[in-house]
Amino acid sequence: MKIAVLGSGMFVNGRGSNFKGVVIPSLYQYSKSKDIRIDLYLLYRNSSGLKTSKDLCKFLDFEKYSNVNYIQSDYTEDNITSFFKKNIIDGCIVVLPDHLHFKFCNLLLKLNVNVMVVKPFVLSLSDALSLYKLQKKKNLIGQIEFHKRWDVSNRYAKSEFQNGDLGDVLRVDVQYSQNRDLPLNLFKNWCEKSNIFSYLGVHYVDLIYWMFGYLPIEVIAVGSKGFLHSKGIDTYDSIDVLIKWSNNKNKSFISNISSNWVELDNSNAQSLQFLKILGTKKRIDLNQTDRGISVISKENGFKSINPYYIFEECSENKINFSGYSVDSISTFIDNILLKSNNIKNTSSFPNFEEGIISTSVIEAVVESLENGSKKININYDRN
Repeated sequence: MKIAVLGSGMFVNGRGSNFKGVVIPSLYQYSKSKDIRIDLYLLYRNSSGLKTSKDLCKFLDFEKYSNVNYIQSDYTEDNITSFFKKNIIDGCIVVLPDHLHFKFCNLLLKLNVNVMVVKPFVLSLSDALSLYKLQKKKNLIGQIEFHKRWDVSNRYAKSEFQNGDLGDVLRVDVQYSQNRDLPLNLFKNWCEKSNIFSYLGVHYVDLIYWMFGYLPIEVIAVGSKGFLHSKGIDTYDSIDVLIKWSNNKNKSFISNISSNWVELDNSNAQSLQFLKILGTKKRIDLNQTDRGISVISKENGFKSINPYYIFEECSENKINFSGYSVDSISTFIDNILLKSNNIKNTSSFPNFEEGIISTSVIEAVVESLENGSKKININYDRN
């Protein structure tokens, strides 16, 4: 099993944060628990990314379970093409800034590599359609790392809808914010090329579609600029998005997804998340910030801990990782193994075709913002 990772930032190895990231811990846990040795290729651009990945792999004693290779890359098309032609890679996890997703997913598919890309899928509908068609033509795996589908609280809400206990959906409200430290520091070089809705809010577009099977048909977006603009970053502080959803039974409901990138750095969590679902039979309120564990430390003050996202369990000089983000990465490796053994995959996962849906909303949000919060209609055409 040969797996490559494009990118060496926070989600890969925890660089610039106080946790160990998701990708390397997930691959470490998979190799360790499944007893499958992975030839892992970690591509990096600068010395900071290399050092953080090396330090983490050494701390985990990753080499005991897999072969870890560190590959410097300038991320040009020629450089990436040369690497993948020299090395037969089974799958690649793309963890790059939002605006680079299409370029590298497109290149990898052309090189016949199975792909997982972190959210958002891509930023334009035409790019989403193009990648889906190419992935389908090549008969490759195209997966999106929408890890919230594995969160047990979201699975509970979906189950309540599926078994009829929720009734018809009447309204969905989402509040989602992240600390301003992210756009001011960690994402400063690229956040102007995306926006807070594309980076964060899109999680819940995919989630609402996955939970209820409705399609978004109308979008109105309202954005505000101020704080980040005053710091020399031309991107929205916050974006509120009203979406009308409809199904094939002519039933509909409205969702309001409110996301911002200017939360206080000393808030009780890096991400504050609240999901409220109102049905004809039941209301479900999910506080996805406060999972019932809080700590007060001398260094960081009061914090709410979410062990379901990624849980680092230490005991007797052993480290294990679990959580819905780990499960998300693991399914990609499982899918590659099934495909390589010609076994039909009967499980569901967020794929490139479904990514067309969330991308259509991303594009509609930008169009609405650029036209004075005009209502934008979405039409689905696979051609």
